[in-house]
Amino acid sequence: MSKKVLILSGSPRKGGNSDILCDEFMRGAVEAGNDVEKIRVAEKKIGFCRACYYCRQSGGICAKKDDMADILQKMIDADVLVLASPVYFYSIDAQLKALIDRTLARWTEVKNKEFYYIVTCADDDTAAQETTLACFRGYADCVKGAEEKGIIQKILDMIFGEDDPNKNIADSVDASRANGNLSAADAEAIKAQLGQVDPNDPKRPPAMNMTFDEFFARFNSAAKSVSDSYTIRNNFRAISKPDQNEFQYAFTDQIAIIGAVDPLTNRVRSASIITRSTGTNAKRQSTIAFTVLIAATSPELSPEDRSNLIHELGINEENFPATASIERGNITYSVAMNKSGINLTAAAKKISQ
Repeated sequence: MSKKVLILSGSPRKGGNSDILCDEFMRGAVEAGNDVEKIRVAEKKIGFCRACYYCRQSGGICAKKDDMADILQKMIDADVLVLASPVYFYSIDAQLKALIDRTLARWTEVKNKEFYYIVTCADDDTAAQETTLACFRGYADCVKGAEEKGIIQKILDMIFGEDDPNKNIADSVDASRANGNLSAADAEAIKAQLGQVDPNDPKRPPAMNMTFDEFFARFNSAAKSVSDSYTIRNNFRAISKPDQNEFQYAFTDQIAIIGAVDPLTNRVRSASIITRSTGTNAKRQSTIAFTVLIAATSPELSPEDRSNLIHELGINEENFPATASIERGNITYSVAMNKSGINLTAAAKKISQ
C-alpha cells in the first residue's frame, strides 16, 4: 500500500552527506510506489519557539507567521517521517531542532507515524551518533503511536574520501539492515537507485598519479625549501561536490592556491596558483609559488628542469605571457594573465593507470 512519506533534511549544506542520503532514500521510496516529499529545512523560514503559549489559546495557531504552519500540516498528514541530520556537537543541527520545537502548536495531532532516522558524522565510532539518535527518539517518544522503522548511519572520511561515495552509501544501508535498523525491502529499494561509477572510465576528467594527501605533503615539503609563506595549513577550505571535490587556501590576501580532486579516487585533477593583481610583487610571489607547485606535481624534475620549464612558458618576475602552456609527462602546465590577475596551473592531461 502506498504511503505518504515526508523527509525532513536538516543539513544546512545542500548536497551534503546527510542530504545525499535523503535523496537516495527518496528515490527508493518513490520507486516502491510511495508519495514522497523532501523538505530542506535550512531553506525554509522557521523561527525558534518562544514558549509564549499563544498556540494554547488560538486552537493550535502559532504567533509566528512563517513556513512552519505548512510544514506542520504536512507532518500531520504523513504516514512516514524521515528525520535527517549531521552530528553537530553530539546533537542534531539547529535548523531541525527549531522545527521540532515548533511542532508544539499542534503536537498531539502528529500521531501514528513510522519514523526513519538518517545520521552522518566524521567520527570513527558509531557511538558518536548515539546522542543525536537520542534527540530523534526523544521527539518520537512524544508522538502517540510512533514506531521506529529504521536507521541509516554513515561515518564519513574527513575532507576527502577515497571510496566511491555511492558504494559508501550502499555499505551504510547494508550495515543498517544487518543491525536490524532497516527492513530488507527498504534497504533494497534504496540500494536499487545507487549506480556504481568506474573511476577509470575514459569519459571521466583526467587525474594525476597522486592522491590529495600525497600532493599536500609534497607541496609543503617543497615549500619549506623556499618559504613557509607558501605552506598549505590544515585550515584550508574543502568543498565537496557530486562531480569533484575542491580545495582552497589563501597564502596572503593577494595569492592563493585552488584545486580539484576526483571524488572516487582522491587523486588530484588540477591545482592553480592565482593572484588578484598583475603587479611586480604579484608576479614574483606567483612565480615562487608556481615553482613549489611544479616540484609537488612533477617531483622527478630537478631544480634546473623546473627553472627551464618556467622559462619556456615565458615567465619571469617582470613579464608574463597572456597565455602559454607546456607538457611534462602527464601534466600540462599553463599560464594565463589578464587585468584582474594571474593564473598558473598544473592539470592532468590523461587518466593515470
